Amino acid sequence: MILLEFTVDNIWYRPRQDFESRDYLCREGRFTQHKHWAVQCTHGQATELVNLELDLFWRGHDHAGPSILIELFGYMFHAKIYDSRHWNYDKACWYLPGEQDTKD
Repeated sequence: MILLEFTVDNIWYRPRQDFESRDYLCREGRFTQHKHWAVQCTHGQATELVNLELDLFWRGHDHAGPSILIELFGYMFHAKIYDSRHWNYDKACWYLPGEQDTKD
């Protein structure tokens, strides 16, 4: 599996109390019983000048699935296809329905 990340921090960043982030787009839906999709476009405080992430993990952790995140000067675009189930690290497979509730 592949996880690529590239970030350039904003060394001039100063938190602003009067700043409100704004969601331009926030949608999600379902392909199948366990496969879902989500897309988000947001403008927030620019803590990073550039942030690029590409995640191609289909399994092996909770809500695994490919995603891409692009952030430039406070504007962020994130798209993801993910599995709604949680990962059972002991058995290296997805938890079965009802199995996760009794793991304590």
